Amino acid sequence: MDINQSLIGDLISEGKTKQVYHLKNDGTFGTNDSLVYVKNKDNISAGDNSRNRRIMLGKGRITCETSSAIFGYLNAVGLDTAFIARDRNCDNGFVAKHCQMIPIELVIRRIAMGTYLKLNPDVSEGYRFLTPLVEIHIKDDANHDPLWSVDRLVGEQFVINGLSVDRDVIDRILKLAKLVYEILERVWHTIDYQLVDLKVEFGVVDNSIGDTKPRLVLADIIDNETWRLWPSGDKKQMVDKQIYREYSEGQVDDQVIDYVRTVFQNVSDLTQQLFSLEKKSKKCLKYLPKESIIILTADESHTTSSEDNHCLAQNLSKYLHNEYNISGITVQKIGDHCWQQLVDKLSQSYCQLIVTIGCIDNDNYSSKIATSVAIPVIDYCYDVNHNSLLDPKLLDKNLVNQIIKIMAINDQFIWSKIKLRQCFDSTLDDN
Repeated sequence: MDINQSLIGDLISEGKTKQVYHLKNDGTFGTNDSLVYVKNKDNISAGDNSRNRRIMLGKGRITCETSSAIFGYLNAVGLDTAFIARDRNCDNGFVAKHCQMIPIELVIRRIAMGTYLKLNPDVSEGYRFLTPLVEIHIKDDANHDPLWSVDRLVGEQFVINGLSVDRDVIDRILKLAKLVYEILERVWHTIDYQLVDLKVEFGVVDNSIGDTKPRLVLADIIDNETWRLWPSGDKKQMVDKQIYREYSEGQVDDQVIDYVRTVFQNVSDLTQQLFSLEKKSKKCLKYLPKESIIILTADESHTTSSEDNHCLAQNLSKYLHNEYNISGITVQKIGDHCWQQLVDKLSQSYCQLIVTIGCIDNDNYSSKIATSVAIPVIDYCYDVNHNSLLDPKLLDKNLVNQIIKIMAINDQFIWSKIKLRQCFDSTLDDN
């Protein structure tokens, strides 16, 4: 998105890593919310900003690249975040909803490291939690962001932009923090990187415009300073800010800064590839080239409902593409005359799933496919008199759920959307 610089107003706040400005909402941002413009700075430091405070040229741009890719992906999945868009006119700036931040940090851990070990000396470094552990830390640099319990946080009775941070809100925050971690962990696993832990923050959207209720959103930044990331799960190969924290005061010189910048840039490049919604650009992943799903309907020689079946198949294809970003869906009518062509096509494709619609299996096509090519098959029959089934909005949820569960095995975006639904809606069985 190209941001008109004349829309950027006064400075609201400035921290060690970013500046936040008012931004006039001229109606082009797709939201009625109050907006801010965030500029990421080139500062880098260690230990609550107390050690090795340096300027690393390009860091603001790298942070913006990394965080924009992560938040763009989470927005597409359906998570409510403050992020709106990166500014193409400024390499270190992005637009976000104006939030009042809840003064806590959530640290989600898969592997015991860092402050957890100091607080739990009986736990060995590298201990792996079966379920990610979520910690609440109050933001207090002077006291090194101490750990708080849920009860203590409830007792503070914070009210943020009209939202009471009560036990229900805290429970939602904890669930969201864990969900964000699990989604990012899943994507990084596709290239054998272990997301060791992650820090996230939440805010409440300013609801001064209109009559909307206060909204809890994931906010701030997610980048190479807010996680630990180990290729092949090997601490010795770490590619996160910990490599900078390892240097003692006075050890950092220009050569170290150049090295850290290179590592950060490499992680940013990977992040943009992994979390891009343009699957063609995901060269490092085994995503779904060519056909991903083939939907088969019987031709006119087999059923009088051929056109209805084909219409349903087309609507299903559009829905799966629009809702789950599934590309490469082929809809094809099938009859005896083209059976061998279909088998030849399947044997040369990367198809993940076959869906047959309209009792096509009366001709044993499903069993023929199963014996010819190792591809899952879903047979779907329905009463063609129910014309409502031809409306994309009224597609059979059971059919859609079956399809997306199978596709989620190899597609992290679909898996992420399912995980979000499971977290709050419970409309899908847990996998």
